[in-house]
Amino acid sequence: MPDDPGCAGPPVAAGFDSDTDGVADSVLEADGEDLLLHTDLGADGLADRTLRLRPDGTVGVEVPCADPPSLLEVLLRLLRGH
Repeated sequence: MPDDPGCAGPPVAAGFDSDTDGVADSVLEADGEDLLLHTDLGADGLADRTLRLRPDGTVGVEVPCADPPSLLEVLLRLLRGH
């Protein structure tokens, strides 16, 4: 778990590979009637962005952190095993 638990989305390792690089980077989740697509942009195994697809066709983007994690933050998470 990162130092700020509210600053990382769910793990994506059990998800699918959306960019065909051989590494799972996205996971789908239901939230009531909404479908959430969590995507790892920082390559640390934790979602950095969430796309919320609503039944009425509207879409929202949710960002657990104000900015994606820096390279240093990603490396520190990997070294800590998170």
